Amino acid sequence: MPATISPTCSACCSRGAWSWLGTRRQNARYTFGLGSSSILVSLGNAALLLFACGAIVLEVVQRLLNPAPVAGLDVFVVAMLGLIVNGFSAWLFMRGSKEDLNVRGAFLHMAADAAISAAVAVSGLVILYTGWS
Repeated sequence: MPATISPTCSACCSRGAWSWLGTRRQNARYTFGLGSSSILVSLGNAALLLFACGAIVLEVVQRLLNPAPVAGLDVFVVAMLGLIVNGFSAWLFMRGSKEDLNVRGAFLHMAADAAISAAVAVSGLVILYTGWS
């Protein structure tokens, strides 16, 4: 589950940095404004994604040591939820993807995740209807 939550949190942080911090004007303390704060958010995103990769590796090792049958319906339902969430997130990022490189990266990430979720949903249907696992 952390592998699904992490990119969504990263995307929300990127969006917040771009829309709130990135539009703040310069003042006496921040002479150039806060436009570059999205770069620091990118660093946090990278750390969060590395954590998600560790969680995925742990899950893979556990599955290799103790294989379990694949539940096609569960795979399909979770993949469809992922498709909805990632598709909606990509849609939210679409508007700002031309102005900020970090937002563009988040948009492309969410769009790719939505496509992957669609492919996983198809595999869940194949498992469900053929029993192949």
